[in-house]
Amino acid sequence: MELKNIIQVILRNSDLILCEKIISTDYIKLVVDTKEGVTLKQISDLTKTIKNNQNIADIYPDGIRLEVTSPGIDCPLTHDFHFIRNIGRAVRINHQTSDLYNPFEGEIVKFKNNKVTIENKKQIVTFNLSEIINCHLIFQKTSEE
Repeated sequence: MELKNIIQVILRNSDLILCEKIISTDYIKLVVDTKEGVTLKQISDLTKTIKNNQNIADIYPDGIRLEVTSPGIDCPLTHDFHFIRNIGRAVRINHQTSDLYNPFEGEIVKFKNNKVTIENKKQIVTFNLSEIINCHLIFQKTSEE
């Protein structure tokens, strides 16, 4: 069984959603999340499950470097629940819509039916997820920083 298939089976048996994976000859990096936000225990349990998996041990008898993590603040919003969880936060969207400036910045005000609505001081725009190249949270410095 291929490594990516083993990982898929392990993830299917958990509540975790794979956001990003990097698999090379001796290294696995998995970025996982849940609709509610992933916990340290969930990451730890997944790490142990992968480390103790006999199929992976057979592929890598000398071991493998493994990194299991949650999405950082710099990770793009890629799943429906990312947009829902971040309603009220500012984002920068690179998109494929020709009649809008790119990137478009504003606050997420709504997400429904694979469409995210963004509002800024000038306008309210609704994007289909298929139009979005990438979307990142914007963090502004406060006056205390």
